[in-house]
Amino acid sequence: MYKIKRISNNRIELGFEIPKEEFNKFYSLAEKKLAKNIELNGFRKGTVPVEMARPYLNQQTILNEAAKLTIYKNFYEAIQKEKLEPVEMPEIQILKIAPNNPFEFKIISDVIPDFKLCDYKKIKIKKQTIEVSHSEIEEILKDIAEKRARIQPVDRPAQINDLVNIDFKLTIDNQPLKGNEGKNLNFILGKGGFIEGIEENIKGMKKNEKKFFNLAIPNNYFQKEIRGKNATIEIILNEINERILPEINDEFARQLGNFENLESLKKSIKEGRLQEKEEEEKERLSIEIINYLTKETKIDIPQSLIKKEIASILEELKYNVETLGKMNFADYLNKINKNERIIEQELKPEAEKRVKVNLILRKIAEIEKIEPSEEEVENKVNNILRRFSSVQQAKENIDIEQIINYSKIVITNEKVLNYLISISAV
Repeated sequence: MYKIKRISNNRIELGFEIPKEEFNKFYSLAEKKLAKNIELNGFRKGTVPVEMARPYLNQQTILNEAAKLTIYKNFYEAIQKEKLEPVEMPEIQILKIAPNNPFEFKIISDVIPDFKLCDYKKIKIKKQTIEVSHSEIEEILKDIAEKRARIQPVDRPAQINDLVNIDFKLTIDNQPLKGNEGKNLNFILGKGGFIEGIEENIKGMKKNEKKFFNLAIPNNYFQKEIRGKNATIEIILNEINERILPEINDEFARQLGNFENLESLKKSIKEGRLQEKEEEEKERLSIEIINYLTKETKIDIPQSLIKKEIASILEELKYNVETLGKMNFADYLNKINKNERIIEQELKPEAEKRVKVNLILRKIAEIEKIEPSEEEVENKVNNILRRFSSVQQAKENIDIEQIINYSKIVITNEKVLNYLISISAV
């Protein structure tokens, strides 16, 4: 019925020769299907007998429909029998087709490649001890206090830790630079919010004072074209505000929420930071495991699968830029001076790694019989849908079946990694 030829480990060719008798059956099915579209007086639509509809049917249309039905059934049965998984729509070539004759065609398709998995049960990674020190808790308390500082205008020279308001202009060779000037900029003096050296020059200035000074642009400045150049800086100090930090005590703790005293706040901070560190450690172990798996497992990945993943990552990027970043993607490309083709080339290594990781984790899931529950998938899908403001917006922007499949993959991968951590962390 068919012959299979492996063009490569990830690409196959299936040649089909369908006997005349079998193709005639599909031809009859195609006639019946198309006859339902014919309208004749005395018959309801869809009830016209094939014999009466036949004169109104185009033979080439019947052949095309018969070919479609034959190809679908035979290709599906072949990939099931051969245990193949096509990556995308295959290339179909019809070699011979005519009424009351054998039907010949071939299909060329990229498929998920077979590969030898490394011995993942031999992975051993040293688990780090997780603890939260007293000094960490004190630093977090200090940070909370910093954010709740009271602001008070002062009539004295600017000091480190003051909240100041300035007008700022940077020029090189007497030419102002776009993006290097601003008015009424607020920042905390000494926190490193400006070009290195500027804040040191603001320290000691008085309210409404104007100051000019020269500065070499650091080699790590975001604008490469002016790195290392000498610039003239103009500063006008508009306001000086002292930041008065609250005292860290029982009253401070009670003001933050449902805390009886400072000790209960510290306990909550410790528990929260401990949870964060556990997640960080889990992430570190996952990365080490993934790096080991990808290094020790060789897979001949189809380029079509990599292209598909690049498109997926690009869609993620567009969503983040336009929805979260509130910027048109075309404007974003102009800002970074790139086009989509350059972005796609840059995404290729990441896409290739993602595909490889997904194939490896999926194979481990099959071996270990790891799969998500219906409840887990439903919860994941609902979390994704919550990103949208309404059901209508969700329908306009997503394919629910794709979201369900995506959720299954994400949950399965997470469960596989949890399993690998449980057997490899020592």
